[in-house]
Amino acid sequence: MAERRPLRARPPGDASNPQPQLDARPAAIFLPPPWPSRRLLALLLAVLLLTCVPAVAAYDSVCSTAHETTCRSNPILDEVVPPNYHGSEAPTSATGGPVQIYVSFQVMDIDDISEENMAFRIHMFVVDLWRDDRLNLSRFLDDIASSGGAVSNGSGSGAGGPRRHASRVLPDEVRAALWKPDLIFVNSKNGYLFEHSVPNTFVKVLDTGHLYRSSRYLFQVDCLMELQKYPMDTQNCYLKVGLMSTPEDMATLHWMDDPGSPQRNFSAAIRLLEDIKPLQFDLKVPVAHSATEAWMFENYTYLYANFTFVRRLTASIVNTYIPSGLVVSLSWLTFWLDVSAVPARITLGVTSILTLATQVVQSRSSLPPVDYLKAVDVWLFVCLVMVFASLLEYAVAYNFEKILALERKRKTDSLPAAIRVAPSARITPQAWQSDGVTSAAPAAAFARPPSTAKQAETVAGSGSGDPCDGAANNHNHTLVTPSVVTLSVPNTVPNRTETTNNVTQSQGRPVKTGRRRIFQRSFTLSQLWQKTNLLDKVSRIAFPAVFFFFMLIYWSYYLW
Repeated sequence: MAERRPLRARPPGDASNPQPQLDARPAAIFLPPPWPSRRLLALLLAVLLLTCVPAVAAYDSVCSTAHETTCRSNPILDEVVPPNYHGSEAPTSATGGPVQIYVSFQVMDIDDISEENMAFRIHMFVVDLWRDDRLNLSRFLDDIASSGGAVSNGSGSGAGGPRRHASRVLPDEVRAALWKPDLIFVNSKNGYLFEHSVPNTFVKVLDTGHLYRSSRYLFQVDCLMELQKYPMDTQNCYLKVGLMSTPEDMATLHWMDDPGSPQRNFSAAIRLLEDIKPLQFDLKVPVAHSATEAWMFENYTYLYANFTFVRRLTASIVNTYIPSGLVVSLSWLTFWLDVSAVPARITLGVTSILTLATQVVQSRSSLPPVDYLKAVDVWLFVCLVMVFASLLEYAVAYNFEKILALERKRKTDSLPAAIRVAPSARITPQAWQSDGVTSAAPAAAFARPPSTAKQAETVAGSGSGDPCDGAANNHNHTLVTPSVVTLSVPNTVPNRTETTNNVTQSQGRPVKTGRRRIFQRSFTLSQLWQKTNLLDKVSRIAFPAVFFFFMLIYWSYYLW
């Protein structure tokens, strides 16, 4: 092999030295290893493939069994779950039929019953029980048997009472690999499993070989409420439970108190863990039943938990019925006001209508916009009609009184100017003068005309002081009293005088005349009743009677 020489550069500007040239001879070429090395490498690769492929296949088989969870070597999982176990397939019963699943609800609380959203919220434990004979649970059953088997139920029934089944909790790896009932809550709007510290769910093995799962949920359940009798209504709501993808020929649902349930003596279908008292409602004892329904060409079993809520009337009576009834009663006060009191009667009627309109809006604000009348709507509508009728009654009474006033004025204008006054022992010139009636010759007005036959002799009593009373004493005072006295009184004389005077009666006690006398004597109940408008008289009795009759029918219909 030729020797490689280094390249050298000549100084610049030296014409005698040409530019450096690369050596045109090829460099050394590195050849691959000989053929025996390639054969060895291929042999090593073949051995590696033969060793790893079975291990990878076994790894995939175990991981697929565990529902794609983190796969790790676990002797308990390998012992409990057989190699051919598929967690997506439901087990069969001992007779080869569908697996029997028993469900129980342990209710902790029910609240937020909303008419506007037509839903209620329930907080509970969902317990389901089933048997899977494909699993090898001998490890757990032996552990239960060695610990003494069944334990007391804690009810204090003594040794002869029922004994609660002992259990052992399955590890998380085993629980994740099992087949579990795919329960769905059909009419639940939303819900979630509690996971505050740890997931609130577990799976146990009972001494009977059954698997027992308990999970803590919070659901908002849809409830189609009937509000025709609101607020005297009773709402029947339910929670519907079914299986997502397991038809009836593969699995059937039953309540925990079913005769075939191993827990029928220990667990009720629906159990209230506490004394539940929802706001504004009374909760009756829940009722459980089951049904089979067809869906997507297959039959599925469903469980129904019925909850009955009876509304309490206390809040509605205080907030709606009593205020509206008082407003209606307040509108009746207008019948006791004079027809001429226009501002008072109009203000009272309009204020009552506006108050009831506000109550109508408030009562409908918390309710859904249904297309039928509710009981509270009927009540408020009748109250509104009663108040409006009282305002309408005043309009009719006012016009009626106006017509009567015009008729009286027409009759007054047709009377002559002379007023005929009947004789009275109490009429004296002083009384006429105190009432504002004057005459040019008051003494002559009390003198008998010449055409009269006799003079009347009267004797004034010593203590009377009344010149018109002549039967009490023997003084020779003569007073001529006419049978008819004619006075010329102009039409401009006021109806009521502003002055007062004392006229001495025969008994000697003073009697006031003028406006004060009219106020004291004429404003009695009987006279006030006679002066009241006829329509107001009828309304004072008719309006309360109609409203009380309506209340009798209303409460009788909606409460019984």
